Amino acid sequence: MKSICPLYGLAFALALSPATAQSAQSKVAQVEIPRETRTLRVATNAEGTLVEPGATFTLFSANGAGSVERIQFAAIGDATGQENSPITITVDGVSYSATSGVFFLNQWQSDGGLAAGNLFATKNLANTYSQVNGNPVNGMGAYRKIYIPYYRSISITCTNASSARVALYTQVDYYAGKPPAGLHPATQTYFHMYTFPFTSLAQFERIAFLPSVTGPGQLDSIFVLASGLAPSPQWLEANPNLDIDGVPYTYGGTEDFFGGQYYFVELLVHTDEFGVARLGLGSNGVYYTAMYRYFHDFPVIFNSSLSFTWANGQKGEGTPPTIRTAANIVYYTETGPDTNPAAPVVTAPGAVTNPHPPAQQ
Repeated sequence: MKSICPLYGLAFALALSPATAQSAQSKVAQVEIPRETRTLRVATNAEGTLVEPGATFTLFSANGAGSVERIQFAAIGDATGQENSPITITVDGVSYSATSGVFFLNQWQSDGGLAAGNLFATKNLANTYSQVNGNPVNGMGAYRKIYIPYYRSISITCTNASSARVALYTQVDYYAGKPPAGLHPATQTYFHMYTFPFTSLAQFERIAFLPSVTGPGQLDSIFVLASGLAPSPQWLEANPNLDIDGVPYTYGGTEDFFGGQYYFVELLVHTDEFGVARLGLGSNGVYYTAMYRYFHDFPVIFNSSLSFTWANGQKGEGTPPTIRTAANIVYYTETGPDTNPAAPVVTAPGAVTNPHPPAQQ
């Protein structure tokens, strides 16, 4: 043992010598994790900017490159009418539009106090205020986290589709300049938003909420809204279908796709990933459902194509009535905006009579 220990100690010392340690370090590649180096900025209007009926207000506009990260929106005036006010996002010359009620998923906010139990806040989406019985201010409040990269220019506008003058309070969080290399995957290079405006859907009728998109790209989020005369929302029995690169993936039940079970009757799910923003029977006998799902934690990547279809119920599972339904889907592609299918035109309906006059300005 006495003759072995000195040799063992020598070997151990050599293993820890500076030369050996330096050699080992030279073989380990240094991994630099991409991080945001731009400064977050905010574009905000003068608080309470008055917008006349039919007038358009610009929430944000910029030239050059950058990215929008979040839109916060509040209006005092005709809250019901604001649901029909189009929000238009023009990115590098390509315009996308959705009504406020669909974009922020706060449709049907004034019916019989329904919205009072459906206010919520998550990382990605929130309905923070609604006009319900007893509230002193006729208004709405919401925000949506939405990544919108732009390379030449961007503008975000809202057109007041109500019959009342409204006071707007808006904030848009954004970064100026191109993002650092590697911060976002290549599949998130170009922004697209596909809105299917409200349409009637007969019992068991199927609808393509997102026609086939050319890839490669990445799905961001899906919003679906539906309402109908029924004691329960039997249209939720439908099985949503995502077709990814020509392979259909069918989900067992609509409320299951959006994170709930049994029509959400025991739990109004409100998570960062999925949930229900509107659920319940209104004072007019109409049942309302509005649901969302984000694919941030579990990305849906497509290499050649993507489409999304849905139906008004499932044969053999209840008898849903004819419903009114709409959808809003955000996705990204690696190649340019010409990969965006032509979305149906989003038009504002006639002016909605203001049920409560706006506060005196």
